[in-house]
Amino acid sequence: MCSRLQMCVVCLTLLAAMVTLTQGHLCIRNPEQRLRTANDTWFNCYQNTNPPCGKDFPDTPTENPKVIKSGSEFSVHLNMPFTHYNKDFPGKYTIKIKKINSTSTEDFTLLGQWPDGTLEDKYLVVKFPSEPGKYLLQAIYAPHGRTYYSCADVTLDDTVQAEALSPNAEYPPKAENGAVGTHYSVVSLLFVSLLVLLKATF
Repeated sequence: MCSRLQMCVVCLTLLAAMVTLTQGHLCIRNPEQRLRTANDTWFNCYQNTNPPCGKDFPDTPTENPKVIKSGSEFSVHLNMPFTHYNKDFPGKYTIKIKKINSTSTEDFTLLGQWPDGTLEDKYLVVKFPSEPGKYLLQAIYAPHGRTYYSCADVTLDDTVQAEALSPNAEYPPKAENGAVGTHYSVVSLLFVSLLVLLKATF
């Protein structure tokens, strides 16, 4: 039989999980997004609703950004741990790019837009600029009623080989039919579980 203390620990764990699910929304996995510290991993690097690159986005560029062939097609890997897809109000994904020494949000160039869907991992094909240099890649996920941002540093170089596209690359993706995304069902389940545990405990 669980003690009241043990039940409280479980409740707090569920509450922390709910907070995490409601805060983490968009990561750029490839090229890897700019992290807050050198020890951060993709799992805790979620950037949220502050444009152009998300809340608490680091000012310092990545020391060794991914090198990509300039002018090539590339499948940008986006990860949404919990999507907000709603078939009645579909959102969209947008990818833009600008030179790294530019600070104005108006300097971003649109590379492409795709409709929202239920998949948590998206591989969106873009064509990079032909001019070599250091760039900031911006990803935007805009489901109904909200917008999330993240950015990644890249170096475009015309002397390297182009990277093979992902087998799941999309030109562009089509919105999928289905119910409201995983995010809502998971959070709802955690909330109900928390209420049940609290009632059993107290």
